[in-house]
Amino acid sequence: MMRFLRAHPVFSLKSKRSPRCVCTQAVPRLHGRELGVALAALFSISACGSPGNDCLVPEAHCDGNIASNCTYREDVATSYQTWKTTSCGAGTCQVDDQGAFCALTSAPDPRCDAADTPFCAGALVTRCRAGYAISTDDCGSGTHDPFCVDASAKSVFNRHGGVPDGVAFCAAEAEANAICQAAFQNEGDPVLTCDGNDQLQCWYGYLLKRTTLASCAAG
Repeated sequence: MMRFLRAHPVFSLKSKRSPRCVCTQAVPRLHGRELGVALAALFSISACGSPGNDCLVPEAHCDGNIASNCTYREDVATSYQTWKTTSCGAGTCQVDDQGAFCALTSAPDPRCDAADTPFCAGALVTRCRAGYAISTDDCGSGTHDPFCVDASAKSVFNRHGGVPDGVAFCAAEAEANAICQAAFQNEGDPVLTCDGNDQLQCWYGYLLKRTTLASCAAG
């Protein structure tokens, strides 16, 4: 049965080198193994002071192929600035005005334009940052729709007088779908429309998915 004993406070002395913090903590009178367990629990949940800043946001740099960005962290007691690191693996670390990031190659990709518009390279959707290719999705892998489409020229938004959209993605058909083109769409989410009893999921005027239903109602 656990015994409840009177706690006798033990006070730490002030440090001449660090006068900002004095820790106080009551420790029960325990002996042997019980004392060791109690002290381990005490020091795991109690600390004097708080973590300091390792860096200042928005500092960023590359350590070989490790991208390091200074970020804000928070815990229960305080907030501080510390390094967040990302290994680029087989890629390379680069730095732009937004911080350090991982690129697929050490040289800029000439197909990446000033707006970092995604583009199709065969069946690959390639995304850019600061002129570098940073990621690809393979539309022909079987986990995506099979066709990489560049909707910049044929986007429904262009037909409605909107600003040309720089967007490439995997679609179920290689060409823009007339029914999808006629459906109202917004930039953020695909839209559902009907072709008879088939429900079409459309984005930027292209078909993403066709589902046959007993009765279709546009969503």
